[in-house]
Formats: sequence, structure tokens, C-alpha cells
Amino acid sequence: MLTGGTAGHQELNFSNLYFPTKAWEVAQGPLKNLMMMGFMMWMAGSTVHLFSIGNTFSALWQPISALQGAG
Repeated sequence: MLTGGTAGHQELNFSNLYFPTKAWEVAQGPLKNLMMMGFMMWMAGSTVHLFSIGNTFSALWQPISALQGAG
């Protein structure tokens, strides 16, 4: 037989597990993005092409937009 106290305890356990996991994923996002952007810029090389220009613009714009969205 399921009582109200047991259901509340299960809800508490779910939130205790879900929110720290989600917070850790959000915290790791910028680092993963930085690693990917660094690899893409390394692969683009030192030549000036449309891809490298777009890649550089993206590498500069993404941190700025992330800071604007943090507030």
C-alpha cells in the first residue's frame, strides 16, 4: 500500500538525482564547446577561406552569447 509520505520521499529522491546531474551537464557545456571549437580551428589551418572566417566568427560569438544568456 502506497502512502502519501512514501510518494513524497520518491519525489524528493528524483529531484535530488535529477537536478545535480542536469546542473553538471550545463556546467560542462562551455568546456565541450571550447574543445570542439579549438579542434575545428586547428583543422581549418592558417589559410583564409570562407570556412575559417565563419569558424573564427563563431568562436568569438558563442562565448559572448553565452554570457548574455547567463543573466
